[in-house]
Amino acid sequence: MPKVKKHLILNILVVILVFGFVFSKILNQWDSNFIGLLHFEYLQARVYFIFLVLLLAPLNWIIEAYKWQFAVKEFQPMGIFSALKTIWYGIGAGLFTPNRIGDPIARVALLPPASRGQGAVMAAVCAMAQQLATILFGLVGIFFFYGYNSVPVTGFESIFAIISVLGLLFITLAVVFKYKNLAIWFQRFKPVQRWLKRVNLSLNAPSKKTMPIVLLSLLRYAVFSSQLLLMMYFFGYNANCTSLYMAIFITYLFASVIPTFAVAEVAVRAGFAITFIGILWPNATGITFATLSLWLINVALPGIIGVWSPFFESKKTA
Repeated sequence: MPKVKKHLILNILVVILVFGFVFSKILNQWDSNFIGLLHFEYLQARVYFIFLVLLLAPLNWIIEAYKWQFAVKEFQPMGIFSALKTIWYGIGAGLFTPNRIGDPIARVALLPPASRGQGAVMAAVCAMAQQLATILFGLVGIFFFYGYNSVPVTGFESIFAIISVLGLLFITLAVVFKYKNLAIWFQRFKPVQRWLKRVNLSLNAPSKKTMPIVLLSLLRYAVFSSQLLLMMYFFGYNANCTSLYMAIFITYLFASVIPTFAVAEVAVRAGFAITFIGILWPNATGITFATLSLWLINVALPGIIGVWSPFFESKKTA
């Protein structure tokens, strides 16, 4: 069986299993009063949570746009609005590719041909810096969970999970902070040279450039994890805020390593949210509503708008 078909079948199986898990949890934990709670008076009393989520959404996008603008400024200067259109186009393209791999590819496609090789390197750095933020916050969540609940780190599954996360952390750190060396090494391979049409991947960016990208990634992570927390409160969560943050950190960590299409990502994230946040708040319906709502605001909406960016650009130049 061709490798592509195997990958597609694996993705379909993951999607079926995740959706099945989410629906089974909703059925098992269904609260017949939950939908009834979502009446006008209830929503009006908690509308400030939605207001804060919507207020943070532009900040989330602007941070990512500034990060991209900063990443490419040495070889392709651009304004913040151009960077914003680029990241929205990337989000749109990422909707239909496994683990949003189409996002960095789409960003690079909007650069001039001479800048695409270096753009590909910086797109990878930006993506891995965001993954680094997910891992770091996820580790905080894991250690808090084990420490707060006095759970000993024993058993093959627990030890294997922690070793795997630490290994992923090491690889991510190497890519983020040694990207110039890796780019030069990667370019030595003839297939890569043919694919890049001998475009040079070497960068003259200063070594201190990486840390601001990482800090912006950490800041963006804090924004969208806070959005999810606010969504949980909007749909009825009313317990400890710190514990909820830790559960969200673990949710994002495990959801980030599951290979699936972004369209199914919301179900994967909901599944992990039900698993970890459900320990604090056993309301699978409310957790699913919160996760889906945030995905629509942060991913679906800018993605739908962003995919039209090249069309409008071509209309301007026509």
